Amino acid sequence: MTAMPKTKLKIYFDSTVPNYIFNDEYPEKQKAAKALFAFSNKKEILTFVSSVTLEEIKAANEPKRSEMLKVLRDSILLQESSEAEELAKTYIKKQIFSKSNREDARHTAYAVYYGVNILASYNFSHIVRLSTINKLRAENLILGYQTPEIRSPEEIDL
Repeated sequence: MTAMPKTKLKIYFDSTVPNYIFNDEYPEKQKAAKALFAFSNKKEILTFVSSVTLEEIKAANEPKRSEMLKVLRDSILLQESSEAEELAKTYIKKQIFSKSNREDARHTAYAVYYGVNILASYNFSHIVRLSTINKLRAENLILGYQTPEIRSPEEIDL
């Protein structure tokens, strides 16, 4: 019998994860973010970002902006998708995210639409939050989507 090929873990990064690589004020988060990127550079996992991630990073000041983009150079850029954008609008309409947190809804929608295994984020206010995760699971079940695990880098045990 032939063994099944191992499927690589697919992780989506919002902009908070590369941001913490360069944030010396939180050494534990910095260490976890660096470890996650080091693991991804070994090609054990596939990492993804969306145009939302890049838009947010491009708003950062230099040299941090260039450094964050360099960290993400091996990540796969997800194609812009009208379906993912509509999904984000649904999340706002269903009050999973507020209108003022549109970018968080978009990050989540891209991760869901493209079927990643994990959405990695340090956004504890709006994304990595039990109430948000529970609402997402319920709505995605209705819509026929699978909700990825939503975790901070410390919680991703690779």
